[in-house]
This record gives sequence, C-alpha cells and structure tokens, in this order.
Amino acid sequence: MMRQIWKHRKEYLAISPFYVLFAIFGLFPIAFSFYLSFQRWDGIGEMTFNGLNNYRFMLLDPEFWKAVKNTLLIWVYSTIPMLFLALLIAFLLNSAFVRFRTLFRIGYFCRTSRRLSPCPSSSARCSPTTSVC
Repeated sequence: MMRQIWKHRKEYLAISPFYVLFAIFGLFPIAFSFYLSFQRWDGIGEMTFNGLNNYRFMLLDPEFWKAVKNTLLIWVYSTIPMLFLALLIAFLLNSAFVRFRTLFRIGYFCRTSRRLSPCPSSSARCSPTTSVC
C-alpha cells in the first residue's frame, strides 16, 4: 500500500490542494457548527456546555416550525411546476407529432450552443448577456 502511494506521490501532491481547502472550508465549519450547537455562547464570551437544550428550545419554538413550513411551501411551489414544465418541453421536443420540431429544437438550444463557441471574427465583441456577437 505505501509503495503504491509513494509510486504515485506526484499525483497525490497535485490533488492535495483540493483536499486541504475542502477540509478547511468544508469539513471544519460543519464540525465546528455541530460542536457549537451543544454550547451556550454569545460569540464573544466564554462557552459553556448546554447539552441538548438548544435543540429542545428549537423544537418547541413556534417560529422554527413556521420557518420549516415556509421552506417546504417554497420548495413545493417552485420545484413541482419547474419539473412539470421541463418534462413538458422535453416531451414536445422529442415527440413525432409536433410540426417544425427541428425548428423548436434549434430555437431552444441556439443560445446555449452559441455561448460555447467563440466569435467568428476577432473584431467582434461577445456580450455575456446575449448570444449575438
């Protein structure tokens, strides 16, 4: 095992910045937040262990449940119509009975593919908000 790691040390060294940054900016904040959830702390003074009292307070707070309800409503009202429209558009772009199906496909995918390609001439300037050079 160590021989394999030593053999590929350059590759591991090349990808190590990702793991270091992920640990600093991803794992540490999550772990510290979990640790803080069991503490009583105002952000400046000394921390004291509070146990599960913070969770008990949160679960008994009516504002928390109102926030959960609002979050779920926003999720339902935004996700379900978006998925329905996406499936409808995909169905229409792939159905055989729609006339000018290729024209609709070109119109739908034109902006996406145009942004991926560079401008045809070096003198033209591409605008990031439009697909026209």
